[in-house]
Amino acid sequence: MRSAMGMAGRQLISRVRHVGRPRLPRRAIRLAEYEPPDRVVGPYFLPAGYRARDAPEYYVDVPPPGITYPPDVYRAATRLAQRSGSSRLIDIGCGNAEKLAALHPRFDVTGIDIGENLARCRARYPWGIWIEHDLESSGSLPLEPELLSRSVLICADVLEHLRHPERALTAMREKLGQVEGVVISTPDRERLSGTDVGGPPGNPSHVREWTRDEFAALVKSLGFENGLVTYTRPHTGTLTRSTVLAILVPERNERLLHRLTRRRG
Repeated sequence: MRSAMGMAGRQLISRVRHVGRPRLPRRAIRLAEYEPPDRVVGPYFLPAGYRARDAPEYYVDVPPPGITYPPDVYRAATRLAQRSGSSRLIDIGCGNAEKLAALHPRFDVTGIDIGENLARCRARYPWGIWIEHDLESSGSLPLEPELLSRSVLICADVLEHLRHPERALTAMREKLGQVEGVVISTPDRERLSGTDVGGPPGNPSHVREWTRDEFAALVKSLGFENGLVTYTRPHTGTLTRSTVLAILVPERNERLLHRLTRRRG
């Protein structure tokens, strides 16, 4: 007879295996139906008086041994790519690109970044396409139409590092009609700290951090009309969902998103 302890252990293992599936929690925000709360807010839909960091440190993407940040964002992007018939993943602010490179040759991969992170990608993964571009700039993403066709864009834990995140979000919104979707993550301020703090963030490389509702209001204000905003775990060392996950799609893929994220059982 199976022991209760054994059954509990198997249930935990099953939970860990499936935690990254981008299912639709009851509290997920669907942008097509979302109206931001009618309250006084400061810039970027943050609370009035929130203090951003003026001079963030450059983030060198070297996570602790055995820890992957944020793993389930790439699972969500992979599932969206599979269901939409995409053949390429484009990682905007790709960092060391380990998670992206692990998906090759299943998908063609392209990464965008600057500085030491991009140099490391070019040295370690010469078969990928690595593009230098400063996301703080107001220009369009330097992506040719042939790269965008049948692609999914990823922007994982990047926007909190930018002084002008609206520029990167606008650049991704401009490409939305040419790709199959955009998958974005960013730390949830309240869930990360356990309380609503007024900034600046504790991480010296972060400029500002949002809650899920604030981030949903921000992306909708910048023209993303279809998709959902929910939560995911920040890294492989926890089951706590303290990171905002946004899966944004062109209107033609709204039904696909519903099938991708519907609750099971």
